[in-house]
Amino acid sequence: MTITKIRFETTACGRCSGTGAHGPKMVKGGICFQCHGKGDRLTRRGCTARDRYDALVIERLGAPVTTLKPGDTVFSQAHTWAGIEPVTYPARWRTIESITITETGSVGRPATDAEGNETGNVDWLPSVTIKFRGGRETSRSLTPEELAAWVLPRHDHDTLAEIMTEIAVKYTGAWLDGEEPPALPARKPRTAKAEAAPKATPLAANLYPGDCRHCGGHVAAKEGERLQLDGRWTVQHTAGECPAPQTQQTAQEAPVNTPAPAQPEPQSAPAAPTVSVTLPGPFLNYFAGTSLAQGEDDDTDPECLETRIAFDNGRQGTTPDGGTCRTLDATATVLRLLDEYAVYCMDANADGVEDGEEGAQAEYDAAQTLQARVRTARAQLRAQSA
Repeated sequence: MTITKIRFETTACGRCSGTGAHGPKMVKGGICFQCHGKGDRLTRRGCTARDRYDALVIERLGAPVTTLKPGDTVFSQAHTWAGIEPVTYPARWRTIESITITETGSVGRPATDAEGNETGNVDWLPSVTIKFRGGRETSRSLTPEELAAWVLPRHDHDTLAEIMTEIAVKYTGAWLDGEEPPALPARKPRTAKAEAAPKATPLAANLYPGDCRHCGGHVAAKEGERLQLDGRWTVQHTAGECPAPQTQQTAQEAPVNTPAPAQPEPQSAPAAPTVSVTLPGPFLNYFAGTSLAQGEDDDTDPECLETRIAFDNGRQGTTPDGGTCRTLDATATVLRLLDEYAVYCMDANADGVEDGEEGAQAEYDAAQTLQARVRTARAQLRAQSA
């Protein structure tokens, strides 16, 4: 079979309106947490088809972890580290590079006797570490029973193609790559209910004095009109007889302009200490294209504005191999944001590194180099304040 991909029905994300961005850029790059930056989400029909597809993949392709070997391709999450922060990557097909199973790991549980009472000892659990190509891995500490029950789907092209075909035929929320998606069911447009006009019963003449409902002026008895609105009687002047509104204020009503009290002049805060940090060329190209560096919508945040100004005032230079770099005078705030954007750069190029893209590898390595330089710069700042 030549089937390689199945698609599920999606719709624009309602939280970010399909842009993939929501919230301030300094929080995880400003991605929308509902659609994870994709701009769309599964519809109800798409969710139904996707859930059944995942169940069939586990049922027909699932293999115990103890039977896997290097070179197998499995569907699994992966983890890595960005400095001291753990990074979790979504499940996808990954090729195993090595599998390590230790009988005594670093995680333990209280030991119990046959009756379930704790004995005071510790049972150290076996540890399983699966390393994938690209430098990512997944690991767990499990009991022997849990280890035997841990199952990961192992890739088999023909079986996977049969599952995709079965789901695409049975569910309207899925179709095979290259086919036309099924048409969405027509929805009846919603229309707002028109507000009913108030029921009025005008009379020929007013029998009692009152205040006009339009201008508030006095209406004498047997003058003007009376009418019933929403079950209540009210009066009004005859059309065209309401007096013109007064536009001039009396001397007592005129507002008195009093000078505002003088505000004390703000005292400038002492300048924060800075330290020089150099952005490698590949990371410089990545960072220059972000909305923070271009000042599109982040200047309302003082920390983002401080970082952009430090970037704009940086000193351009060249590396021994002929590349470009830029040296910034960075405060502690600028260093923190540069470290965060280094994590975003590594995350954005992770898939390209797995696929062997040269440009992605260069930006990924440059981000790691910047993290090391940020750690050194932070140590220098601490030494200055000591």
